[in-house]
Amino acid sequence: MLPDFIENLENAAERKYEEMFQPDGTLKCSCGRCFNPLNEGGILYANPYSMPVCGQCFLKEIQP
Repeated sequence: MLPDFIENLENAAERKYEEMFQPDGTLKCSCGRCFNPLNEGGILYANPYSMPVCGQCFLKEIQP
């Protein structure tokens, strides 16, 4: 039996998060910078499967 659409999204999000996770507890942003999501950055989109980005990428996107 094939996983449904939602399961596929959840599995992809989990894999991406695992790729981002670093041994010291930080996350690696798509720009390559490591950051602590408790202190900086955020999620740019309302999509529940969106990954967090570092503070620099976050500010670039939200500033006009």
